[in-house]
Amino acid sequence: MSENLKVCPFCEGAVVPTESQEGWSVKCGNCGLKTERFKTRFQLKKYWDDRPSEGITGDFKEVLNVQRDILEKQNMILFIAEGGKRDNNPGQNEQLPPA
Repeated sequence: MSENLKVCPFCEGAVVPTESQEGWSVKCGNCGLKTERFKTRFQLKKYWDDRPSEGITGDFKEVLNVQRDILEKQNMILFIAEGGKRDNNPGQNEQLPPA
């Protein structure tokens, strides 16, 4: 997709459009927000870019907050499932205390 898409409305991160057998979608490379699938890239671009450019309000903001909370919980579940190791600080892996 050669057209530039607006940044993520939640974190202002860059978004990546992708095409699969199910259609086109957009995912934020920063916070993970993603869209439903659309049949064409034109439909996707229209959906993504046809939104208020100045801030977000109301129900849309609440949906984004819920999605962010879900992503944070998923990351915590992965952290616990991997034995509490964090690789984002090389050389400073942390371990959870024994239960």
